[in-house]
Amino acid sequence: MSEIENLLKDISSVFQRQPELDDLIQTFSQFIEGFGKAKSGYSAAGAIGKALAKGNKINNIPSGLEVYTPYLKNENNVKWLKWQLEGKTYLEMADQCPYCSSSVEATKETILKVSAEFDANSIMQLNKMLDVFDALMPYFSDTTAENISE
Repeated sequence: MSEIENLLKDISSVFQRQPELDDLIQTFSQFIEGFGKAKSGYSAAGAIGKALAKGNKINNIPSGLEVYTPYLKNENNVKWLKWQLEGKTYLEMADQCPYCSSSVEATKETILKVSAEFDANSIMQLNKMLDVFDALMPYFSDTTAENISE
């Protein structure tokens, strides 16, 4: 028992001297949680499943929505998507932009296509998992890191 207690003290001491280990453990926990509860592989209901179900639409913006690239590739893309999706209800009030009051007649179809292609939760899950993978990159082999980047 004494030997075990000494080993645990040593481990505790290492963690206290190297707080980056706590960050690494937290990142690994997020990585494991991302797979969800599945017997093998990953769960479609987990963060990875939700993030990748429709592909990475941030790096592969659907045709016709390229005009939104600066917003979709921004770090605040989830907030922008929520704002854009919530604003869709205002398009029923008038044929003008609820923000700038210019006509949306020519662009209404494109505006509505965003809600058909994106949902904020999937993008939030995608961003979360991309951050986790970025944090873990130094621990992957070069080949694995390359495949993940692709």
